[in-house]
Amino acid sequence: MTANLSEVITFHHIKVIWPYGDVRLQHVEMTQGFGEHARLLITGYMNEEYEV
Repeated sequence: MTANLSEVITFHHIKVIWPYGDVRLQHVEMTQGFGEHARLLITGYMNEEYEV
């Protein structure tokens, strides 16, 4: 099975709205198993003033 390039989603297609100031990304991982929904994991650091 081959993917049609018009059906491929990359990180350039993802827009994240983050209202808590600047974030330093540590890790971004996107996985999808056959017949499953995709999962997106984003980890990073934020300013201490925004921590709850």
